[in-house]
Formats: sequence, C-alpha cells, structure tokens
Amino acid sequence: MTIELRQVPSRPTLLRHACCPLSGIADTIGPLFGEVAQWAGAHGLAIAGPAIARYVSVKDGQCEFDAGFVLESPPPAVDQDVKVVDVGQCSAAYVVHHGAYEQLHETYAAIEAWMKENGYETAAPMWEEYFSPPGTPPEQMRTDVYWPVKPR
Repeated sequence: MTIELRQVPSRPTLLRHACCPLSGIADTIGPLFGEVAQWAGAHGLAIAGPAIARYVSVKDGQCEFDAGFVLESPPPAVDQDVKVVDVGQCSAAYVVHHGAYEQLHETYAAIEAWMKENGYETAAPMWEEYFSPPGTPPEQMRTDVYWPVKPR
C-alpha cells in the first residue's frame, strides 16, 4: 500500500446527507447514489467522476456522511434534497484500497500511521471514491481514499 500526499483540485460535488448505524452504511449508501444521480439528471447536470462518500463523523456506533458525485460544474441552484460541497481544494493523504470494503479499516490505520510519521493531522472530513460497480468480486474492488491533512 502506497500512501502519498496529493494536492486535490477544487471539485463541485453534488451530495445527499445521511446518518445511520455503522452496520447500515451499505444499505443506506446505494439508494443515496441513485437519488443524487436522478436529481442531477432531472436538472441537466453532468456527472464528472466516480461515486463519492464523504464521512463527516463516526461516533457512538453512528455514521454521518454525504454521498453523491463530482459534477462538471456547480448547479445554479439546489433544493433541500441535495447540497453542493467542494470536495477538494486541499492537501490529502491518498491511497488506493484494493479489496473488500470490510478491510478499509486497515487502510485507515495505515493512513493514520503515515500522518503521525510524516507530521500531519486531519484537516477536514475524509472521503472515498468508488470505482467498482455493484456485484464486483471483493478481490477486484477499488476504492480511492482521500484524507485531508495539515502540518502538525
């Protein structure tokens, strides 16, 4: 696993917010992606990248997160169903995770160790970008992980 520091450009991202038990992320996130894609299509917006989940907080067995897609350009307006967040314009620890989502905790632990060894701390919510469609065998799955950092 190779962790590197990346300068992530500004990227307008159309997101829908959710909160659920950690054990319910898989059941919650898929429908959110569908709803955001449908909203984007209904408003003539072009999706310009993979599905993204931005993890706002994890505590007491609950996960608060946003799910959606990077857009080619921000929409002129949104409504209560979605929001636009600039997911980017930061320095981030970056790594490609190959394998099942259930092993992502190992990747997070490696990033945390990398931050400590290299004099960084977290600067903003981390996000994952998903490149594997539903039904992909776990050993073939690819998830790019970005964790915004700042010097300690």
